[in-house]
Formats: sequence, C-alpha cells, structure tokens
Amino acid sequence: MKVLVTGSSGYLGQRIVQLLSQDTEVKEILGVDLAPPKMQPDKFRHIQQDVTIPFDSLCEDVDAAIHLAYVLNPMKNDSLQQKINLGGTVNFVRAVRLHRVPVVIGFSSATAYGAHRDNPMLLSESCPLRGNVDFPYARDKVRQEAIFGTLREPGITVKLVRPVVVMGPTIQNFISRYILKPAVLVPAGHVPPMQFVHEDDLARAVVTLLRKGSAGPYNIGADGVVNAKQMAARLKRPVIPVPMAIMEAIMGFAWAVGLKAITEAPPGLLSYMAYPWVVNSNRLKEETGFEYEFTTAQAFEAFAAVQG
Repeated sequence: MKVLVTGSSGYLGQRIVQLLSQDTEVKEILGVDLAPPKMQPDKFRHIQQDVTIPFDSLCEDVDAAIHLAYVLNPMKNDSLQQKINLGGTVNFVRAVRLHRVPVVIGFSSATAYGAHRDNPMLLSESCPLRGNVDFPYARDKVRQEAIFGTLREPGITVKLVRPVVVMGPTIQNFISRYILKPAVLVPAGHVPPMQFVHEDDLARAVVTLLRKGSAGPYNIGADGVVNAKQMAARLKRPVIPVPMAIMEAIMGFAWAVGLKAITEAPPGLLSYMAYPWVVNSNRLKEETGFEYEFTTAQAFEAFAAVQG
C-alpha cells in the first residue's frame, strides 16, 4: 500500500506517519508539507510542497490519501487562511480524482456542527452542519466538507473524520494556550460540557479508517466530559466569569489589536465556550471495532501533566 499524507509534519501527521511506518502492508508513505518533518522512517519520503499549488502528480499509484493540511491557529489574513484551507482541499480533491485513489480520508471537525443553545445532548453524524459563521475555523470546515462532497466517483471511497478538540502531551495551539493563561475568562452563567480526544487515539482512528468503515462522516470524541472550571482547577488557574456581551467586546478588541495575552482567536470562539457541542462516536466504534485508550478526562490529564 502506498499512502499520501498532506500536512505530514504536524503533530498529528507525524503520529499517523509513525503508525503507518509500523504497518507491514504499507510499502511507501509520501508526506506533503512545507515544513520539514522531525522524523523520517525508512518508508517515508517527504515532499516539500505548498498545498495551494496543484500537486496532481503526487497521487499517481497512491492507494490511500489523507488530507490533514489545514491552518488551525486563526490568522488575521482571512483570505490567505481560506486559500490554504479551501484552496488546498480543492487541489487535494482534484489530485485524488485524477488518479482515482481508492480510499480518501478528509479531515473535518466537530466544530462544523456549530455551538448552539439548542444542540442535542449528543451530536450524531446525521445532525446538520451549523458551524458558527463568525468563527472562521468552523465556517471553513463546513465549506471544506462541501468540497469533499463533490468527490463522488465510482471506485473512490471518501471518509470524513470530525474530531472534537485534540488533547495530549504535545498539544500547543490557541485552545491549549487559552486555558494556560494566568486567569481563565469564561462566559458568566455558562459551564458547558467539553469533550476531547487524545492525540494518539485520533491518529489510531484515522489509520483504522484506512481499511475499515464505509463512506461518510465519523465523529471522533472520547467518552466523558469535563468543563472549564475543572480544567482551571487542575492547572491552578483562577476562573473569572464575565458577562457574555462584555466578554465578546473584550475578545473582539483584543483580537483586533493583537493582544494575545487575552485571546488568539476572534470573538466567534465565544459560542464554543458557552454552548455544548459533544458528539456521539458510536459509528466509529460499531463499524470498525475501534476502542479509545483515553477518556476525555484522561486526555486532558495527559496535557496537564506536562505543564509543570
């Protein structure tokens, strides 16, 4: 099996490459990323490539392709962020269509469901995608899924993964940095349940889906939930409740002027801090036999334990 992985130098890409390199049926791994990888197993070949530039030829003779390349941390330059996230997806879809890659895994997000007051207790894959349009990450995940939806070709099976927030010992992003701030601001009167998936479990789930499961979306979220107050207490940070309207104004101003000490994301993130968006991942378990090694609480503890 020959596997192509875009975004192969990221924290998740590296884990997926490592798992693939240990698979005796995988003969070659092509990693597509602008950044150099931290490790290069014997089966791995790194291609320094910007996904906004077409890479059709790289999918020749590929048996499975995984598209991870996506900007996670919000950028001020929204047009550039869309060029990378959506333009890169268009190029990926075109390449796998041209070479009729049998198995395609697209990387979406549970944020695509949106964070809303009327969300059900557990979001299933059949729930509508209502990603909050004022949060660019979620907005573009909905658009990205629409691009993958155009890939309906005989002989090509498209599987979409919708993970919740990823946690673990190596996680460093705007979400993890938010809960590490000296004081954690939270919207007053809102303590929604939060769900995580350990980075190792997510990598294993993606590799599992290369061989098992059918077409369509798969939620990926560990069992159990935690909340902001519990996380702050574990990290010995004080929690400061702030009325929603005031917090939105604070986040909007801080984002506009670049006060990263307050926020690294636009105020659209506030909905995801105030309303629930917990997923049901039974489809993954039932169709593939996948079992999580970490609960939500354990995934968070793996992150917290390395913070000192």
